[in-house]
Amino acid sequence: MFRNNRPRYWVGWYDRWHLLLVVLLVLLLCWLAYQATLPAPRVSLALADPTASLVSTKPIELIGTAPANTLVRVYDGEKLVGETRAASDGTFKIALTNLVPGAHTLRGVVEVNGTRVESPALQVNISAPTVAIAPTATPVPPTATAVPPTATRVPPTATPVPPTPVPTLAAGAVQRRGKDNAEMVYIPAGEFTFGDAASARTIYLDAFWMDKYEVTNAQFQQFVDATGYKTDAEKHGWGFEYRDGWQRVEGISWRAPRGAGSATQANLPVVVVSWNDANAYCAWAGKRLPSEAEWEKPRVAPMRASFLGAMRGMARG
Repeated sequence: MFRNNRPRYWVGWYDRWHLLLVVLLVLLLCWLAYQATLPAPRVSLALADPTASLVSTKPIELIGTAPANTLVRVYDGEKLVGETRAASDGTFKIALTNLVPGAHTLRGVVEVNGTRVESPALQVNISAPTVAIAPTATPVPPTATAVPPTATRVPPTATPVPPTPVPTLAAGAVQRRGKDNAEMVYIPAGEFTFGDAASARTIYLDAFWMDKYEVTNAQFQQFVDATGYKTDAEKHGWGFEYRDGWQRVEGISWRAPRGAGSATQANLPVVVVSWNDANAYCAWAGKRLPSEAEWEKPRVAPMRASFLGAMRGMARG
């Protein structure tokens, strides 16, 4: 009775929405299939030398793998005992100096896109240092030989002298340390509140030293002269400079921070250096880069007053 006279190529709005939903569903399935082929991020943790004797007085060297350039935190159970950053090839190395004698369960932890990824548990047993015991003298029975008595003079009894107490370092104490002979400020061991208001938690850090000043161009020149090191910016021919945000700039390096023809001043902080460059400098100087927690601790009361008191000496020293 009724005839549909619309052309065969005509598609109504209802049919068009169905077609669009089918296309979106196909794209979603393709994306899920692609995600399934991506390798899941993994973290591994192992002893740098499985045959080494683990003693509480010596650093425990660990090695492992993690996603490139991620921050790796090492936990002993629920306690944070150290952190470092994975290199661009995904490897990392860390020395733990705050493990007491006994059994420990260590895990490496990273956060990737808001997801916490842990390594398999590493069980280690730390022994106490061996104390040397002096040999016991074997008593020799006296010989039954008559000895005429002699007028033996008994010396006066020596009054014992108490040992001189070893001075303890106060928070903010300054010493010159490392191959670069730089002044460093002493940060004592203890707990402090780490993180912002949303993620604040109490953690413990062993005592450590932190440079009082930034590394200068003169100190970095000393490192380059001794090792022949080339920075990433020198290798690539460009570096990053902050101009309303980080921007790539051709021709700049630590030797020419303003571009070709510019010069540096020996006593100013070195710039245009990457994380790799800073890490190489620390290795040469016999130091290391501070962890995020070590960087934050001097800013937290009550440590802040002592640390800033030492830092004010920069203007006077």
